[in-house]
Amino acid sequence: MDLPPSSYHDSLEDFWDKEEEPEEIETVMKVVPSDYHQYLDVFSKLKAEKLPPHHACDHHIELEGSLPPVEVIYSLSNQESDTLRAYISENVEKVFIRQSSSSTSEPMLFVEKKDVGLPLCVEYHKLNSVTWKNKYPVSPMNQLLNVFNVSYILSNIDLRGAYNLLRIKEGDEHLTDFRTKYGSYEYLVMPFGLTNASASFQNLVNDILQYLLDVYVEIGENFISKNQMSFQQLIKQDEVQPPRYFAVKVESFSNLIDSIQKSLCILQKRYDSPLAGHPGQQKTLKLVKRDFHWSGMTQFVKDYVSSCQQCSRNKNIHHKKFGLLKPLPIPNGCLICLSMELITQLPLSNSFYLILVIVDRFSKMEIFIPTMSSITSLDLDHLFIKKIYSKHGLPYSIVSDRGSLFVSSFWINLCHQLKILRDLSTAYHPETDRQTERVNQILDQYPWMYVSYHQDDWNTWLPLAELTYNNSDHLSTKQSPFLTVYGRDPQFNSAHITQDTPSGKLSTKIQSVQQYVKRKLEVAISTFRRYADKIRASPPVFTPGDMVWLSSKNIKSTIPTKNSLKDVKTSTIPNWHQTPPPPIIIEEEEEWEVSQILDSKLKRGKLWYLVEWKGFSQDPEISTWEPIESLKIFPELVKDFHSLYPDKPGLNSSTA
Repeated sequence: MDLPPSSYHDSLEDFWDKEEEPEEIETVMKVVPSDYHQYLDVFSKLKAEKLPPHHACDHHIELEGSLPPVEVIYSLSNQESDTLRAYISENVEKVFIRQSSSSTSEPMLFVEKKDVGLPLCVEYHKLNSVTWKNKYPVSPMNQLLNVFNVSYILSNIDLRGAYNLLRIKEGDEHLTDFRTKYGSYEYLVMPFGLTNASASFQNLVNDILQYLLDVYVEIGENFISKNQMSFQQLIKQDEVQPPRYFAVKVESFSNLIDSIQKSLCILQKRYDSPLAGHPGQQKTLKLVKRDFHWSGMTQFVKDYVSSCQQCSRNKNIHHKKFGLLKPLPIPNGCLICLSMELITQLPLSNSFYLILVIVDRFSKMEIFIPTMSSITSLDLDHLFIKKIYSKHGLPYSIVSDRGSLFVSSFWINLCHQLKILRDLSTAYHPETDRQTERVNQILDQYPWMYVSYHQDDWNTWLPLAELTYNNSDHLSTKQSPFLTVYGRDPQFNSAHITQDTPSGKLSTKIQSVQQYVKRKLEVAISTFRRYADKIRASPPVFTPGDMVWLSSKNIKSTIPTKNSLKDVKTSTIPNWHQTPPPPIIIEEEEEWEVSQILDSKLKRGKLWYLVEWKGFSQDPEISTWEPIESLKIFPELVKDFHSLYPDKPGLNSSTA
């Protein structure tokens, strides 16, 4: 048990101030057991008479009414006057009291007590009558008395000036003013006689001994009690105890272990073996039931199968796709939230290989810009200023993929300088910018209907493709992007050109159109989310430190083959039910048996083999590279490996 912090010293002289009386030191050393002499400083009289620091439990005096009036001074005898003068001198020196000029003051008097002398008392009756009462909870007396039913050690501990260990809350000192014929003084520490002093002190003691409450101690207003069991437990817990591994006796423990081992052997044959092939819970249970039965067999099989690492790693997962649809917020207007993407791998057309597609996420207007294959971030900057900034102003945000152009430092700095928010899509997750992906599919179709046989003039058809798309009604908005942006449809025939619309009516029409578009987008998003979430599930909740399986679909594998047989799925890792075999003791040294050789390589002219250790085949991470010298006792394994993989580096390669 950690005792309350106290300074530690090499010699007893270091415990005390130079002015400590020798008799005081000798008395304390006789009372305190020698095992706790390192904490003698907590019994120091001089340290107890120093002004304590402010604490969260400082005594606060909150008034319910007005300040009490100044009271008259009582007459004192010569003996009482001498005692008062000594009291003031001593407490001013300890900084427990100081001179005061408060507008309220209480009288003081002396009440003679046996074995105490003449203790000074301040009549705080008037102050207490207007003070808000602190109803701090105190343990019931019957509960405190019940503690002594099994107690053998009872102690009456007198704390040195207990109330003086607590400060008056800063700003309340003037309320403790008491008048004497030698002047008015106020307390900096909590005096006796205040109405809430008991509650404040109880709060302080509870705060200090919080971690021991209801465990070893019961705290009362005037006493702290410990019983014999708690006291002995405190002594034992302070000592270093050896660990006890079998604290609870298990009846027929050897029979229980034997039963578990047999059950594991059965499951290894009926589930893990190649003849069983990890068939799943129901099929495994039926295989086991053919020849065996024991109590709790169904749950045992279920736990065993659910904790299989191989199944979690390799089997297909049939649950819904994790992650509910979270659409991007609808923009507040046209051409303020854009998305960008490059269409690549196009045939050469007038030195152009690529198409930069820009989509307005509100109106769905498209801008198609042919570019060269050697486009750089500086070229992207020029195209952005020429095609977007000069015609439509700065957008608020741009959604793009994580292509090299959009993550280059130049483009990042440009967006930062122009206060443009960059929204990057998640890698291998095209749903983030599905609308641009859909536009790309449409754009892939239109030019090829009109291009020449050699397909080298597609760039000349891009302006018409852009107009065609922007003049077509969009499925989400139910109207054309051109109408949404400009408030009118484009003219195709000069004979049908109408007169100009007044600016006021045009502005009103554009505003009405855009409000209509926003409502349609909200409906479209709600509908799409409803259907999308039917095939999705809420994502699992992960916390820092959780272990998960990571899909290797988009991660380069270290396995030397292009087609990985281990398409790892994402799921929480269960507890591994297989226990690796113990090491083999050879000449008092631990050795592990080699299961097979997986690979070989040459490193700095030296031959190394990737070794799978027996019993660890379920965890490829434990396979290690070992030098050829370590495998000289396994010539058959080396020979078998090279017979299967004759092109892998071997002894002839290392010596060549």
